[in-house]
Amino acid sequence: MHRRSLIAGASLAIPAMGAQAQAAWPQREISLVTGFGPGGGTDVVARSIEAQMERTLGGRVLVRNTPGAGGTLGPARIAQSRPDGHTFGLVGLSALVVAPLTMDLPYRPFESFDFLGTTSELRLGFPVGPSMPNVRSLADF
Repeated sequence: MHRRSLIAGASLAIPAMGAQAQAAWPQREISLVTGFGPGGGTDVVARSIEAQMERTLGGRVLVRNTPGAGGTLGPARIAQSRPDGHTFGLVGLSALVVAPLTMDLPYRPFESFDFLGTTSELRLGFPVGPSMPNVRSLADF
């Protein structure tokens, strides 16, 4: 079993993890680490998961925003945490797939973490201004 856990889904898997523990779990507050700052899309999702985890576990969960280095500081913080089941993360695929191709990282994306699931998909729009009234689709562009 891997030493660290990576959360990217609903907290439904959390109670099963508590059953594996020797003592009552959680024994202290749980950290939910993100690789981006407060107020962005990742933070909004993290705070929603935080609330659900608190209801499910009956314990304190704190979102720990760790912005910087293209979202890779959050996973680095998770990888460096104690392997006691009290640190989870919400990590974008760029920090797990793209960053290892372009940066030296203090973690190994597919060996340092257990992947629990997907929370959301990012949809990007392609808006055009009023100076392009005939553009109604990407094909028009």
